Amino acid sequence: MDALTPLMDYLQQVNIVSIAFRFILAIIVGGMIGIDREVKRLPAGMKTHQFVCLGAAVVMVTAQYITQTIGYGGDVTRMSAQVISGIGFLGAGTIMVTPQNNVKGLTTAAGLWCSACIGLAIGIGFYSGVILAMISVYLVLRVTPRIEAKIYRKAKVLNLYIELEDVLEISEVIQQVKQCKCKIVDVNIGKIKFSGIHGASIQMSLFLDDPAENSTIISSISKIKSLRFIEEVG
Repeated sequence: MDALTPLMDYLQQVNIVSIAFRFILAIIVGGMIGIDREVKRLPAGMKTHQFVCLGAAVVMVTAQYITQTIGYGGDVTRMSAQVISGIGFLGAGTIMVTPQNNVKGLTTAAGLWCSACIGLAIGIGFYSGVILAMISVYLVLRVTPRIEAKIYRKAKVLNLYIELEDVLEISEVIQQVKQCKCKIVDVNIGKIKFSGIHGASIQMSLFLDDPAENSTIISSISKIKSLRFIEEVG
């Protein structure tokens, strides 16, 4: 470690080598976070995350340059604060609500925010923090989905979104649910129109005694003649 100290001190200064190193590192780190979204064909892929991370790094390098070169005595951390708040607008653009009232894009928005935060750390030369942050990001992207899958399989709450072409068959949906011996926690019924036909939309939360009953309930409701759409939502 002692042998690396002069190198680390040099890379924490504002010079052409350290600036190039930080910008390249920001592109690599942003790409590593964005590749997960890219593989899943979701919005805000590698390039977006790379731009966010690189832009944040540029802001912090500029702040450090102002301090060391011009000797500005004000609060240069304001620049980084603007990045943190400004990235919220970009993240909000990736969040959308589907016609089934299912919110999507939250993970992408959080990834963009995280890219910006790591970019700030890169820009100021906080390399140890960057390394630990990337290890944490890797764990979140690779380990957390496996944990979520196990929790999901054991979940006793089932949320469904259902569309019917015949409003009179709402009672049939309720009947099918009761036959599966599960408790209805919440039900929201709305009106919907299909090519001039007035139907109904149902958002339903069910409590199950056995998580394995998920497929049985969905299969039972799917047998209803006027069923147009059914989906399990988060």
